[in-house]
Amino acid sequence: MSGEEMAQMNYRFGVEQDAEARIADAAYARVGIDDGYVERLRAGIAGAATDNELDDLVGHRIRMFRDRGHTEAVKRTAEWRRLAMMLCVSEYEALERAVERDEGVTDGETCHPLLTTAAVERKASVGLKALFRDFLANLENLNRADATIRKWQGIYDAFCDYVRHDDAARVTKADVRAWRD
Repeated sequence: MSGEEMAQMNYRFGVEQDAEARIADAAYARVGIDDGYVERLRAGIAGAATDNELDDLVGHRIRMFRDRGHTEAVKRTAEWRRLAMMLCVSEYEALERAVERDEGVTDGETCHPLLTTAAVERKASVGLKALFRDFLANLENLNRADATIRKWQGIYDAFCDYVRHDDAARVTKADVRAWRD
């Protein structure tokens, strides 16, 4: 899963959690937003937060996504910081929706490019079938035996049956490892 997709998922979760809390208890809507938390999120978005500060803000979310196999990002790597900064955006934007609801605006939507559906759609879809056709063509160009090509066809078919889609961009390391094991 891409960082954008995880940020979108986290944003939707935050908005849904806010809505459910308001339904469960009217007192929730009278609790203000922690300005210090907002400032820490802004620092995270800007890249001014340390890894430890980012971990305090969104580390639990990254661990959740890692436990679900959506990322392998680990603390103190560029991949982890990039994801943490994206999640800070999603947390901040979810808080914006909460503030709007506090003011009676119930149809507010994010316009942040990271969180719009178009952000994920911009990522070009690459078909597994197209990649595999290129791979087979390469094998043929290398004069590989027909038995080798048939073997790879079976492996490809088994993998596609396992992932149940044709989008190479959606295949994660966790998918490959789980299928292999």
